Amino acid sequence: FERFKGLYEGKAVSEQEFDEMKTKKRLAVLRYEQALQELGRAKAMLGEAESFLGYTVIRSPFRGVVAEKNIDIGSMTTPGMPLFIVEGGGYLVETPVSEGMINRIEEGKTVELTIDSLGIKTTGRVTTLVRQVDPATRTFMVKVQPVNRSNGFRGGLFVRVGFPLKERALLLVPNKSIVKRGQMRGIYVVDDKGVINLRFVRTGKEVDGRVEILSGLNEGERIVVSGTAMAVDGGRIAQ
Repeated sequence: FERFKGLYEGKAVSEQEFDEMKTKKRLAVLRYEQALQELGRAKAMLGEAESFLGYTVIRSPFRGVVAEKNIDIGSMTTPGMPLFIVEGGGYLVETPVSEGMINRIEEGKTVELTIDSLGIKTTGRVTTLVRQVDPATRTFMVKVQPVNRSNGFRGGLFVRVGFPLKERALLLVPNKSIVKRGQMRGIYVVDDKGVINLRFVRTGKEVDGRVEILSGLNEGERIVVSGTAMAVDGGRIAQ
C-alpha cells in the first residue's frame, strides 16, 4: 500500500486506482482482526478442553497409599462423593483421658505407643491437649503424633498409649487420724497454743495405711493421730 501511495503521489496511478487500493487495505485489516478474534476463541476452547481433560485423571494432593477404593470403571459419580481414601503417613493417635489427669499430661512430652495387632512398640509426642471435658464421659482428648511414621501405622488401628505422668507431692496422714462426721471427714489440728480444732478436709486415695489430703490441711501442721475418740473441738493437748 505504501508503494502504491508513492505512485499516486507521483501521479503514476489514477485517483480511482488509489481508492480501490485503500478499499482493499481496509478489507485486509478487517479480515486480520476477524482472524485474531477467531484465534482467541480457539485458544479459549482449547483451554476449556484441556481443563475437562484434567478431570479424566484423578490425582492425590499428596504422596501416600490408597487405603480404600469406592468406585469401579463405568460407575456413576456425584459431586462430593469420595472416590478414594489415601493415607499419606501423617497419622495422629487420639485417645480420651480421665479429667483427673488433665494437669498431669504436658504437650511435647514423649509417650509410649503399642499396637498389639501388629506387635509394634514405638514412641510418640503429645501435640495437642483438648482441655474441653466431655460432660458425658468426663474425659478430655489428647492427640499424639508417632515419631516413626513409617512403622506400620494404618488408619483405624487400636493403639495403647502410655503417659509418663508428672510427679507431684502427696500430703499423707495416718488413717486413724481421720474423724468422720456423717458424710464429712475431718482432722483434729493442734495450734501453737495446744488448742485442738476440728478441721474438715477433702481426702484422696489411700496409700499403705495412710490417706491423701487434697485440701483443708497444710504441710507441717500438727494433728492428733491417736486418741481421736477422746479429742474435743476447742480442747487442749495435755502437756
